[in-house]
Amino acid sequence: MWKFDNDPDVPIGELQPYLQNYFPDWRAIITFPKADFREGVYIFKAHLRKAWRRLAISSHMTLATLSELIIDSFDFEHDHLDMFQYLDRFGRTIEVTHPSADGSIHTPEVKIGDLPLVEGGNMTYIFDFGDWWEFLIELETIHPNQSNLNQASILNSHGEAPLQYPYQEYQEYDELEDNDSTSDYEGQLARIQTVFNLPEIPEVTQAHLEHYLKWLQGQLKVPCILTGIESMGYFSWEERFEFGYGSPQEYEKNKKEYGSYHQCYELNTLDKAKVEGDWDILAPVSRVSDGKRFTIPLSELQAADRSSENYQLLNDYTVWYVNWR
Repeated sequence: MWKFDNDPDVPIGELQPYLQNYFPDWRAIITFPKADFREGVYIFKAHLRKAWRRLAISSHMTLATLSELIIDSFDFEHDHLDMFQYLDRFGRTIEVTHPSADGSIHTPEVKIGDLPLVEGGNMTYIFDFGDWWEFLIELETIHPNQSNLNQASILNSHGEAPLQYPYQEYQEYDELEDNDSTSDYEGQLARIQTVFNLPEIPEVTQAHLEHYLKWLQGQLKVPCILTGIESMGYFSWEERFEFGYGSPQEYEKNKKEYGSYHQCYELNTLDKAKVEGDWDILAPVSRVSDGKRFTIPLSELQAADRSSENYQLLNDYTVWYVNWR
């Protein structure tokens, strides 16, 4: 990538030394004056899904402070990398990243007054490269006569902020799970046997998978919030990162692209699920944070609410699939 692509301070003529031999008539370079710093208090409206927050921040503050203000206004935890994206006056997409993330410009280096936004313009703020929370940040107005150098405040709020970790409210059942699974083993076998209505639990075959899918379609309550079970199978790409290999930036990028077993997914229907040979039931789900769609083997998913009937139904299926193959 040329520096010109993502650095507003690099002149347009960066390419001239490399292309001069091919374009000998290229002599002059149009230069543009540097944009003026705009003093005042900036009023931003941060949108996330149906909720929004109106924020005020001094032109002397940086994007790092604005990112903290956005996260605080939506009651998120400051535990992930982030970045801003906006167009400069030449139409280039500029990415300003967290100091710990890859990038040529970092959020503490860019002051609000240096942003190339016009009133009514907007930029994108992305928080957590894994869950990929994407905010639309609209510049509503600038109050040039106000010069509170330390101002950074939340003015108005509208709508309920989404849960940053939708599965968090269910974690109190973690310790109960092991005890329940041990004491309920015989009951679990009986429930699986009931699915097939046979004297013995059958092996995993395409026909039996299709039968189990049809049974689940009549039993599972949807929509249902799911998470992955472990870093194996579909989520096996994640295992090396859990052992300390790979960079945090690569991990965050892969979580966005492939999905993580730590993330939450919404299952709206099993009607579009399908069986491929004797290899599991493939379930279409969408990631809660950004709506991105995935097709994930059902045996590798569990209901986020561990006290629910859905959790038991899916756990029974996984036990059958793993042990009767």
